[in-house]
Amino acid sequence: MTSEDIDQVFELGMATKELQISETEEMFYPKEDLLKAINSPHHLCLVAWVNGIFAGFRLAQLDPGLGDTYLSDIIIKPEFRSLGVGRKLFETSLKILESKGSQWSWALVHEDNLYMQQFLEKQGFTKGRKFYFYYRINSNLMNLKRHDISRHSLKKDLELVLENQL
Repeated sequence: MTSEDIDQVFELGMATKELQISETEEMFYPKEDLLKAINSPHHLCLVAWVNGIFAGFRLAQLDPGLGDTYLSDIIIKPEFRSLGVGRKLFETSLKILESKGSQWSWALVHEDNLYMQQFLEKQGFTKGRKFYFYYRINSNLMNLKRHDISRHSLKKDLELVLENQL
């Protein structure tokens, strides 16, 4: 992935319901954070292209101290699914991560996303225990304000909070 790919990755990330962590708000990594990840030795950011057309992406984070990898995001545009693009992207990412020292990988999958659960099991992954996912947005709202959140439903609430803090 290069900086030229960020807009397409961001748009696909925002539009993909399987990547959403909230029931009420569209959220995805800010573009600035995607750029940081591209330049980090501890992140893997891959883009799939089919005949010169953007087809999808993979994001992962490697913890070199513990040797584990969080396979955070993989998404293929609907028109490129069932063509082997996702499988190839997945296999390529695991090879790269293993070459960087990853000893084991893990992923979080929504309980309704049966396709991804089956895919992971076919790739040799074992379903672990069920957990509840909790998240918290950093209390530094000024930092969020700098990010491109114009598409988020949080924008109006954020502006009200910021006005009341000034």
